[in-house]
Amino acid sequence: QGITEVIFSCGTSKVMLTLTSSYPDELPIITTSSELQALGLQNHLITTATPLKGTPMLYAILDAAKDWFKSNSSVVVSRDASPKRDVVCKYYMQGKCRFGIHCINLHPGAVQQPVSQSSTQTETQTNSKSR
Repeated sequence: QGITEVIFSCGTSKVMLTLTSSYPDELPIITTSSELQALGLQNHLITTATPLKGTPMLYAILDAAKDWFKSNSSVVVSRDASPKRDVVCKYYMQGKCRFGIHCINLHPGAVQQPVSQSSTQTETQTNSKSR
């Protein structure tokens, strides 16, 4: 049987859920960066999923991750923010910068927006490898 990986992205932060052949009888393997672990995201997701063991819990975990990012957006954004150079972004000045808060150049007058629903993505990959 294959392994399914679900990747939830919020800005530059990612959470990976690996569903093994024993899912939903066993919790998915939840992988986050060490920074997100230190902030408590991984423990929060495990606490959310544990009472749901034996039932499909994927959407509940994804919803818990979205809610966690919303309530911790100021901490996550400040840790994710790249150091800025002293160069003003010419694309921002034209209203065309595609990097937003992650741009390495300055955006004068820009206000960092909290993480929103539209800045989150979920991607599913199925690998044909067996465990």
